[in-house]
Amino acid sequence: MKNNNKDQLNSSKSENQINRTLHKILDFIRLSLPFILLISGSIMWKFLSPEYSNSIENYIAGLSNNFLAFPIVLVVYCILSLLVFPISILLYGTILTFDFFPGILYAVSGTMAAAVLNYYQGKIFSQKYLHQFLENRKLNDLKVALQTPGLATIIVIRLTPLAPFTIENYLAGAVGVNFRNYALGTFLGLFPSILSIGFITTALKPYIQNPVFYIPIYFAMSSVLLLLVFSVRKAIEGIARYFEQKKIGSTVYTKLDQIDNIQSFFSHKNWLASYLNNLNYGKEGKNYFVKVQSGSNYEVLMLFQLVSIAALDLLKFASSGNVVVRRVIHPLSRFLLKNRKINILINGCPMLTGDLRILGSTGDFNETDITISALKKLKRIVKYDAVIIKDISKPFEKKLPEYKEFQVEPNMVIEIVWKDMKSYIESLRTKYRQRYHSTQKKSSKIEQKKMSFLEIVEHNAEINNLFASVLKSDKFNLENVDQDYFQRASLTPGFTFYGYFIGWQMVAFRTSIVADNEIIAHYVGYDVEINEENRVYLRMLYDYLEEAVQNNYRTLHLGRTALEIKSSIGAVRQEFTLLYNSRNWLFAALGKYFIGKIPATSFIPRSPFK
Repeated sequence: MKNNNKDQLNSSKSENQINRTLHKILDFIRLSLPFILLISGSIMWKFLSPEYSNSIENYIAGLSNNFLAFPIVLVVYCILSLLVFPISILLYGTILTFDFFPGILYAVSGTMAAAVLNYYQGKIFSQKYLHQFLENRKLNDLKVALQTPGLATIIVIRLTPLAPFTIENYLAGAVGVNFRNYALGTFLGLFPSILSIGFITTALKPYIQNPVFYIPIYFAMSSVLLLLVFSVRKAIEGIARYFEQKKIGSTVYTKLDQIDNIQSFFSHKNWLASYLNNLNYGKEGKNYFVKVQSGSNYEVLMLFQLVSIAALDLLKFASSGNVVVRRVIHPLSRFLLKNRKINILINGCPMLTGDLRILGSTGDFNETDITISALKKLKRIVKYDAVIIKDISKPFEKKLPEYKEFQVEPNMVIEIVWKDMKSYIESLRTKYRQRYHSTQKKSSKIEQKKMSFLEIVEHNAEINNLFASVLKSDKFNLENVDQDYFQRASLTPGFTFYGYFIGWQMVAFRTSIVADNEIIAHYVGYDVEINEENRVYLRMLYDYLEEAVQNNYRTLHLGRTALEIKSSIGAVRQEFTLLYNSRNWLFAALGKYFIGKIPATSFIPRSPFK
């Protein structure tokens, strides 16, 4: 049965990969078709007899005096927009045919007619197909932008297009953008571009009488306009950020006791303040607490931690089935990164799963603005090569520029709804109920013992060995766990440490933190061989669950590893997003590439309940 499930999963993944490849091929054909037609037409023109070429020129010249010219233009724009034909080619052609005036009038009218047609198509478009289209082409930025569809948003999208003209129109209709805002925003956003095309094309018209020259001039004009558009966009964004950041001030601390009125930030997270203090005691240069404030509007305390790892260690998390990547890019990367350390500044807590980027706040604030302000301040104080913003639970309202988004394994969570373990066991399906009893029986010779600080110190070497054997299997981790970590962590209120023994030998351990009526499963360690014989790990998961049920905790957080086995006791996935960026060109290029190659664990979620 397990093999059948894996085969189904692999088959589904293979089918999705084939679909994505087909979509890419179809997109390439759609994008190539206009240029193929343009090139073919130019070549044919070169070899046309003067009689035919003159008759075509005369017909085009006579169009401007034809009373049907205006409706013909509208029809051509509408039909070609359905084929996702590049609007820029139509605009150049309209100005070349009808001169600056009435060419501008025809171009604006045709563009608006096509936009309205596509908009209303989007209103009746299949939502499922549309979202699939966006996902396959990574155009979700456009979808997010249109979910707050004010007039200003539409104008900005038209000034700096995020997708082909037709697709923007479809999506505007599909997500329910107000038609008045859409039509007015489209006109105001596109008119400056059409006017620019009109001036440039009219100035160049005497030099492009022969259509053979359309191709290089078209590409040159498009490149200049795109460069101009994106330069203006970057300038506007930069100016806006500059004035916004002038209103925001930041202060950096290395210890919590340096911060005035610290309790106002940790009113609901006293355990976290104690945890960070215990780990940071006597160790400078690892934790940074940045207070960001904007007058009396808000005050925010953010957590940053600096970790240093061998750059080559990042490559071990990446995988690829591509032969070129394995045989060329990976060896080249190893050569470039050999003997190099990378200092990574992490916004969040590397050793705890969850959104702990912001420790506390007062007032309303924008996460993008405060993150930029904090990083700008830290840049003057801390020497780091890259930044990872960890475990974002909700997307930023404004995207952080130049950051690569990625995901690692999800956190597995169980909502506690049982009054005791008996009711939990009764809620299980037969297969999983038998597994529970079988696990208890197989691990019956293993004794669980709650350990004190002194006992943790006594068994410190065994604890670190058991932990190291588990850490090797992690697909992605940035933890630098010191040898005395568990001793320090045990001084945190709500921290518990359970050892598992066969006789006098410690064979496993589990740790947890109780906070806000929730229990957070922390690090575990076990002997791999004994685990295979006695199901130690599964036994520990049941013990976590029993502890949560007996104490009537609201939620049990089981962390990121062993997803399938955790789902078999009732855990469900909780997704987080991470962001990566580097100021070093090498770490930026390689980091963003390999982060995209971090493999997601393939697992089939189990349904253990009746």
